[in-house]
Amino acid sequence: MVDTYVLNSINKFYQHTDDGALGIIKCCCEAGVKSGEFYGPDPKLRVGKPVLLAEERNKKSQDALWEISKDVTGVDAFGKQDIWH
Repeated sequence: MVDTYVLNSINKFYQHTDDGALGIIKCCCEAGVKSGEFYGPDPKLRVGKPVLLAEERNKKSQDALWEISKDVTGVDAFGKQDIWH
């Protein structure tokens, strides 16, 4: 009885693992989805059909990650390798 109550309560706030890929599937298979859009469950409910989510970019972090990645891999934009690095 208690287990059922706990599970039913949790299910209201978290989506089932089977539904975890719905946003990705929508991006890959649905017509009209644009490159760069991200779909997932409603941010407030955290469950349900995938919806278009707001962009979450931090330009400073994005640039820092790119610079570190270039330094670590020796690969610049478009796959050009810096062999003298």
